[in-house]
Amino acid sequence: MDTIYIMTRETITKNNIKNKKFQIKIGKSKNIKQRIKQIQTGYPYKLKYIFTYPTQYSTIIENKLKTDFKKYKCDGGTEWFEITLKNYYEIIYTIKRIDHKMFINNTL
Repeated sequence: MDTIYIMTRETITKNNIKNKKFQIKIGKSKNIKQRIKQIQTGYPYKLKYIFTYPTQYSTIIENKLKTDFKKYKCDGGTEWFEITLKNYYEIIYTIKRIDHKMFINNTL
């Protein structure tokens, strides 16, 4: 089973999150410990996970998130996004909503 993850390359605190955008990476991995090590190698900023969610529907969820939040992409890549705290909560809600919907649809 894969894990959907959100990681950041900035220190997120209550003070800097209220009115500021911050950058996150959305992805999936079978081994999130190994994945962060792979990304961290040669990367100048300290990375950390701020959300992880194991799910068998990781590909569907990841594709949906990258489509829905594409207007927030930054760095010209496909996985880094510049978001607000409100966007972060929307992403979390989307992950859980899709996972639940897929689970219900596949068990009926």
